[in-house]
Amino acid sequence: MTYGSVQPLGPYTIAALPKCQIPADEFMLPEYVSDISEKVETVIACEAPISENVLMRRVVQSFGIIRAGSRIRNYFRKFYLSENLSGKLKFTEQSGQRFIWKTGQHPEAFTGFRVNGNGENKRDAKEIPVQEAANALYLVLLEERSLPEAELLKETAKRLGYARAGTNVAAAMTETLRYAVSVRKIECGADGRYRLK
Repeated sequence: MTYGSVQPLGPYTIAALPKCQIPADEFMLPEYVSDISEKVETVIACEAPISENVLMRRVVQSFGIIRAGSRIRNYFRKFYLSENLSGKLKFTEQSGQRFIWKTGQHPEAFTGFRVNGNGENKRDAKEIPVQEAANALYLVLLEERSLPEAELLKETAKRLGYARAGTNVAAAMTETLRYAVSVRKIECGADGRYRLK
């Protein structure tokens, strides 16, 4: 990856899924397998990289189920890890949650980032994979050359569309900074300012 290839990909947009209403205990019936598969693939195609939790929430809620219990959660995990999608997806882990990447997306070579959308297209900062958020950080440093930590985190959050750095945003930006240092893309000089390596 070259820093010059990093670019914003536009606003985060959620997948449009057809809605229906079924009782929660019917979700795991065989008759819904093809619908679930289609919806999983639609969400991944539109929103990947995406956290497992968001993917599950999108699909389950499209069936009119507000909250997924442990049985549905376990079934759903097995479902998208099953033969339906095996070999097509890549996974990364961060802060105890799994992120799903679609075919053609390589986490370490990913160069884009999406800006937080409006209304239903808003995305919690903790739902951004560090590989994606780091691209916003690299772009800030490409333009500013060097910044102290607090300013770098603030400017990265702004670049991702977060005007205010609440608890989740601050934690996500700090984790992003740690990731960028760990993969040796940035370094902190003796002056306490971060720069691209």
